[in-house]
Amino acid sequence: MDKSTAYLHFRDYLLMADIPHDDKGPRIHDFRHGLAVENLRRWAKEGADMSNKLPYLSAYMGHTDFRATRK
Repeated sequence: MDKSTAYLHFRDYLLMADIPHDDKGPRIHDFRHGLAVENLRRWAKEGADMSNKLPYLSAYMGHTDFRATRK
């Protein structure tokens, strides 16, 4: 699926859910960011070793370079 198709579906879902949308959001990236942050919070609460967990998050997010995940 290309980006424009994903965006159009996303807009349709927002409309069906009666969620207002403007140029400030919500954006698809907002959900992606929320997923990453929620995983980090959960791992911190569990006392997980982040240096072991971050490569998994990096792969899950589709980053080809670990530095992209650290930003």
